Amino acid sequence: MNVGGHRITNAALIQIASDLGLGGVAAFRASGNLMFTGTSAEPEGLLESGLESALGYAVPTFVRSAQELRETLEGQPWTAQQRAERGKVQITFLKATPSPEQVEQTLSLASGEDLLSIQGRALYWLPRAGISTSKLDTNALFRILGMQTTRTEGTCKSILKKLEAM
Repeated sequence: MNVGGHRITNAALIQIASDLGLGGVAAFRASGNLMFTGTSAEPEGLLESGLESALGYAVPTFVRSAQELRETLEGQPWTAQQRAERGKVQITFLKATPSPEQVEQTLSLASGEDLLSIQGRALYWLPRAGISTSKLDTNALFRILGMQTTRTEGTCKSILKKLEAM
């Protein structure tokens, strides 16, 4: 949310989501992550259209239930030893499950320095060091997989913990 010259406070983001009919809305850090309850069958579309209407620019959203987030975290493919020897696991949330061709193209970008795996609507990335020093072609990931957003495994665990407490 707070990229590309666009800034929004958590309070404003919470108000917009609440006005859209989502209940129990809470923000997680100043990162554009929202947690909410609600009965909307299409919360992702509701949020995208509502945010665009309120803010005047497109805001892609990536909605996952607590169960989906738990399954995503459980699907992390690397051993404890692999994770200890490298940087932080990055989880990239995708709009849709990639086609077999998209999976093949994406995995071809992996290297000894950057391990990649895809399961469902999640791309897992385990860089040797930090993501800022990685040579992984993230622009190619966008071209292949489309709109996406990335969080560390630790951030996802913290979000899940807060969701389960709601």
